[in-house]
Amino acid sequence: MDMNTYALERFVEIRLEQLRAEAARSRLLASLRRRPQGLRSALAMALGWAGRRLIRRGLVAPRTARAAGSAPAHF
Repeated sequence: MDMNTYALERFVEIRLEQLRAEAARSRLLASLRRRPQGLRSALAMALGWAGRRLIRRGLVAPRTARAAGSAPAHF
């Protein structure tokens, strides 16, 4: 069987272009997708949110900055 090498090369070129375009599209979609948060980061965000809410409601007082090197009063 005789094969037309030019036609075969064109078919391969077209298919490679399709595969490259599909791969680029997949990479773009993957970069836009939200990655799931880990448990530690989700917990940290939830604690921060809860703390800000408690401060806003006046149920707890915000922490004040201490001078560098000073120990807490209860030590």
